[in-house]
Amino acid sequence: MVVPGLQITRGVEEWTRLEQAAQMALELVDGEEQDRVIDGLDIAADVITLLWRVVSQLLTDCLALPQRGTVGQLITACRGLARRHLAGFRPLEHADPDPLETRLSSTWSAIDGVWDRLETLDLLGEEMSWKDFVELLTHTVERTTIPLDETVHRGVTVVDAMAARGLSFKAVCVLGLNEKLFPRYIREDAFLRDRHRRVLDATLGFKIDEKLGGYEEETLLFELLTQGASRRLYLSYQRADEAGRVLAVSPFLGEATKRFGLDGRLAEVVPRRLTDRVAQRPAIQRFLPPAELAQWMAMSGQDPTALMQAVGREAEGFRHAVDALAGIEDDAPMLKGYDGLTGPLDAHWSRIHERGLAPTPLERYARCPFQYFASDVLRLEPVRWTLSQEPDAALLGTLCHAALKRCYEQLRPAGWPAEPVTDDTMEWCIRSAVDLAAQDCEARHRTGHYLLWELAKEHLVTLITAAVEEDALAYLDEPYVPTAFELDVDGTIADVLPDPSVTLRIRGRVDRVDRHRDTGSVRIIDYKFKTGAAIKAEDRNLPQSAVRGYRLQPPLYARLLMPGMPPPGQVQFMFLAPQWEPSIARSTFDVAALSGESGRQIQQTLRRLITGLQAGQFFILPDTYCEQCEFRVICRREHQPSWWRSYRSEEVRALKSLRLQRLSEESRGSDS
Repeated sequence: MVVPGLQITRGVEEWTRLEQAAQMALELVDGEEQDRVIDGLDIAADVITLLWRVVSQLLTDCLALPQRGTVGQLITACRGLARRHLAGFRPLEHADPDPLETRLSSTWSAIDGVWDRLETLDLLGEEMSWKDFVELLTHTVERTTIPLDETVHRGVTVVDAMAARGLSFKAVCVLGLNEKLFPRYIREDAFLRDRHRRVLDATLGFKIDEKLGGYEEETLLFELLTQGASRRLYLSYQRADEAGRVLAVSPFLGEATKRFGLDGRLAEVVPRRLTDRVAQRPAIQRFLPPAELAQWMAMSGQDPTALMQAVGREAEGFRHAVDALAGIEDDAPMLKGYDGLTGPLDAHWSRIHERGLAPTPLERYARCPFQYFASDVLRLEPVRWTLSQEPDAALLGTLCHAALKRCYEQLRPAGWPAEPVTDDTMEWCIRSAVDLAAQDCEARHRTGHYLLWELAKEHLVTLITAAVEEDALAYLDEPYVPTAFELDVDGTIADVLPDPSVTLRIRGRVDRVDRHRDTGSVRIIDYKFKTGAAIKAEDRNLPQSAVRGYRLQPPLYARLLMPGMPPPGQVQFMFLAPQWEPSIARSTFDVAALSGESGRQIQQTLRRLITGLQAGQFFILPDTYCEQCEFRVICRREHQPSWWRSYRSEEVRALKSLRLQRLSEESRGSDS
């Protein structure tokens, strides 16, 4: 820590900074004696003094080394320097020495071997400079090895082909005899072909190794490997890769079979499956590693938990995994715990009870309970986002909501819509609202390419202009005036829980609240930004969609309590769709429909969904929307037993039956 703190890199002048740092006086800070701080580190002056003492002695000894001499003279000087400043060698005195002492002893033995090998050069009697001697010493030390274990091994040696060439073994196993692996795949240089290299060699004498000559080196290496086997030679190749693609055999294998007289003999096939390998060679059971032995026991119907406990593996985890696998692969026509039937989740239900139930999560549960479980219970988020240069629909919807809010807040003081405003004022209000809302979005979100973002803003100006004009025309038929925007309100809903006396809190964010000029009735407006080409069937008839669980905002918003206002009489979806003709459309839900037979059907749908959510029923419900689901990678919809249990279970049938319901009376919402 001292050396980096003083920025010492090399040179005697820089090392003298240690002496200067050691002589620094102690300073008094706030009445207490503190050491000098060096580059953010508190280092005692005594420590620096000791370090300088060691370094100064090393520098003195290094300066005393001879600059030139014979190999023997330079070795004597260097050996003395090493003995004085490195941990000394002590012979092992105990029968069971410490591993550190053994390692130190072997290190010094290797160093002494280096000295001995270099001293043989002294017979030449030539002098050399200290720089050349250091290069020679470095070259020798880098090629000196110390065995990791002093035990002499006479078993299996695992080496690569280059290390095994020229060595002799009783048995040799050559692995990886596949094309492009052995021999390796060699390409010519695209800028200097082999024929051009031969021309350079023949005309200019400029020798450049040919790339394709590497195949001859590979052939020679294979010959040396095969000649190194004195009794047995095993040549192994891979039939297919992990994806099942067939791999080509090395041409060396065909040449070897011809040379050894094995042409036409079938190769011994090693099965992929562990059970097949054991069945082919039962004797290998004695040599299987613990992991594969436990796997073979499990696949052959034996209980490997005792073995796993003996070798220190997770026996309980394995037993639990086996039970889970048996439950997942079961084909019984009923859902189980591994199919999403978690039972009541008290922590999650308490959070819903405290905060309130929102319509969007409930619609998500009606569409697919597992999607709700992943999104709202586990709160999983996608780890991969598709980056696009264009602004996404969600961002444009956010911008549109914010711009409409700002625009109406600017138009209301001028008396709009009862009092018309000039075209210039209208254009200024809309453009300023879009610009301010876009600035907020740019500060919080990724907006994509600048040109596409500016183009999207211009399209939104046109869309909001159409929305304001449509509101002005609608005011002539029904004089509703916008009075509030972006309200976070809540309410309660009764008779949806198993206990009829308990009410459930609901919440929602209302985009806009309109009030009738004459009667004072309230209408809730919810903006829907759409990028499709036409309105969906679920959005045309909101009461029918509420009965089927597709659109639950209208019946839940109808029960919201807004401070200082009467209960809403209507809930209206206002569609902002640039691709539609016209681009503004409305779909209305009359709250009066909740008091009749339609209200009873909607209440039954809500009760079915909320009781299933409270009971912890989060099974999969596969359908066409699965292709756009963010959680399809963790869903078992493509697992045949899971899909079959879901298809035949009573819980799934009951939830699917909601999608087939029809209103028993003519209480349809209007769309325009």
